[in-house]
Amino acid sequence: MNALLHHFERELSDFSPKSGLLKALEMSEALSHTYEYWSDKRGDRPAPLESELCPHIDIPIAARQITLVDVETVGNGRRFQMRPRHRVRIGNGVSEYIDERLSGSILDRTLEASNNVCDTGSAQFIIIDPTIDFPYFYCRLCVPVTRDGSAIDVQIHAVDVLSPYDR
Repeated sequence: MNALLHHFERELSDFSPKSGLLKALEMSEALSHTYEYWSDKRGDRPAPLESELCPHIDIPIAARQITLVDVETVGNGRRFQMRPRHRVRIGNGVSEYIDERLSGSILDRTLEASNNVCDTGSAQFIIIDPTIDFPYFYCRLCVPVTRDGSAIDVQIHAVDVLSPYDR
C-alpha cells in the first residue's frame, strides 16, 4: 500500500493527506493489491510482460474488479478493448470496447488515463467524486503491460466503487 501512496504522491500535484485519492487508496484493497502486484512483476522495467501475469489467479482479492484491456491502434488514435474476465469466452467471444460500456465523465477520464498509460508508460489513477446522481467514489487504476517488451499494448484496469460512508 505504501508504494502505491508514494507513487501517486510523486505523480500528482494535488495529492494530499486530505485528498479523496488518498482516502480511496486506503479503502480499496483491490486497487492497492493490483498496483503492488504490477509493481513487483515489472521490477525495474517500464512494464511487465503479459506472459508473466495471471492477475485473476494471483490476486484473488481483486479478481472480480480486474479487467485486461487490449490496446488497438486505429488511425491516429487508440481503442481499448476489454477482455472477458478470467479469459473465458462469453457469448460469441467478442470483447467489448471501453467506449461501448462507459459514458460521460467516467468514459472521458478512463480514455484519458488509458491513453496516458500508453504515452507515459506509467500507472494512472482516476477518481470521480460522489455526486447527487452517483453518490460513490468511482476509482480506476490503469497500469501498462507489454506483450513483447516494446510497446504498451495491454493494460490492467482495476475498478472499485467506494461509499464515502464506509470508513
